[in-house]
Amino acid sequence: MLANGNTGLWIPVLVYVVVISIMIWSAVISRSWIAIAGAIIFFMSDSLLAWNMFVTSVSWASYGVMISYYLAQFLLAKSIEVSNRSVISYANHRSPV
Repeated sequence: MLANGNTGLWIPVLVYVVVISIMIWSAVISRSWIAIAGAIIFFMSDSLLAWNMFVTSVSWASYGVMISYYLAQFLLAKSIEVSNRSVISYANHRSPV
């Protein structure tokens, strides 16, 4: 981006990279393999999208982006469901009733 003289987007790209990095780091510190897989696949989906748009055209990118994007969203949502179920189970187990 900078090599081509396109410096107008470097701040938004930097902010986006920071946000995605925080998402991946949050998944890692959660110790949820489902969340980690979802975050990494989400990153790969966005990387493929950016590569296809800004570097060179990839013939299968539209399918690859959509499949990986929806898989990532499913895994991230599933990690929340599993986490909530685990918390509820723990709370019920610790209940004096």
